[in-house]
Amino acid sequence: MDNFVQGSVGVEDAMIFLHSSDWASNIQLQFIQQMIPKSAKKNESVALCTTELGEKDAFDSKSRNFKNFATQVSRPIHQITLKLNRCFSQSVLICDPLNYSAGGITILRKLSFVIAIIMLGAMLSACSAITSTVGQAPAGVTSGESKEIEKYNAYVRLNNLMTGRINEVLVHYFEKFGVDTQPVIEENFSFIMLGVAETEREVVDKANGYTASQPAFANADPLVIKLTPVLKDLLSVLDDMKAYYDTRGYVDDDFAKGKQLHTKLVSANLAYETVANQYFTALHKLGNEQRLAELQKLKDADQQIRYNALKFMIDAEATAIEMDEQGITASNVLQLDMTKFKAKYDIMTADLSVLMTILKDKERIQKEGINSFSIESYVNSATEAKAAASKIIERINKKEPVSDSDLNGQFLNTTDGTPENFNYLLSKAVERYNEMN
Repeated sequence: MDNFVQGSVGVEDAMIFLHSSDWASNIQLQFIQQMIPKSAKKNESVALCTTELGEKDAFDSKSRNFKNFATQVSRPIHQITLKLNRCFSQSVLICDPLNYSAGGITILRKLSFVIAIIMLGAMLSACSAITSTVGQAPAGVTSGESKEIEKYNAYVRLNNLMTGRINEVLVHYFEKFGVDTQPVIEENFSFIMLGVAETEREVVDKANGYTASQPAFANADPLVIKLTPVLKDLLSVLDDMKAYYDTRGYVDDDFAKGKQLHTKLVSANLAYETVANQYFTALHKLGNEQRLAELQKLKDADQQIRYNALKFMIDAEATAIEMDEQGITASNVLQLDMTKFKAKYDIMTADLSVLMTILKDKERIQKEGINSFSIESYVNSATEAKAAASKIIERINKKEPVSDSDLNGQFLNTTDGTPENFNYLLSKAVERYNEMN
């Protein structure tokens, strides 16, 4: 077989139109052209590969999986092989909900797994309040370490803008208009375009200003340089779109400019998303190294509160990653491998328990110089994130799938017992941690 394509298909999302009854023996999918080999035609029929599935395997729209309707055995989407119906050649398409795309646009993956990144250096505020003066590195931290943390945190702020507000604006827009090159415009149209404030986007230039600074981050530095103009182009299009929809320009030109802006946004987002994914990967790798070093410094300095606060964040993120690596979203949450999940969940839970016990010691809080309001705010957010993970377990124990209305809605991040809700609340906890002083 030729023209292998992987990671291009998700099911029942904005990028694919699924036409099937609950127990249809064949599935017809309409593919956006860039999702399949150039030699294939748009809307080309796709059939079940019976050598992989068996004659009695079919798609069950309720579970969003393939089932053998004789045995009721379910098979996850990512295990299914489909093939394009061709007269002269075949192309295998591996369904992988972790990395689906449409014309290169993967913004809806945010609904699965995108969380903010932890900033470093929370320990510095406690160390520096008395022993350091303006222009000096905090006590116990060298000038070089201080500069490294400062640069790393600038890159983290850029990441968190991208995975936060920018992604929120993109998801909000593309859920309304679709991700094809031409927008889907509903009758009785109504829409509020979100925007990115000037104060929020300041982190772009600040991060770019660190690219030539020491120490060098070999993998991240060139990507920040590459990302900056691409990101600014994207923001420029989003600004034009906000002005257009705020003034209801579509009333004056019957969406003529709106269609042009949509096409520009699709193109700008494709360029942005390609570099952004590379940046996320590089920063995540860098972050793992930095956080482990930070964790050891906190332990050595007897900063027990900050140590356990950071440890919870690291282990909670590992819990989120476990679900992501299993390909678990709200649509297939009941398929979560509980043995693997609980191994991560139990560690995260124990971290929070230790932290809450330590916080009963008011002298410890005073000794570490922590603002009582900020640590309380962080613990509240961490507790909500942990509870969200517990609700996933409760949903699985009850064998309660997420309802179609929730799956088809725009607020999965507030739906109890879903990875989306856990990731959303975990990002909020990260924000509270980053604000801790």
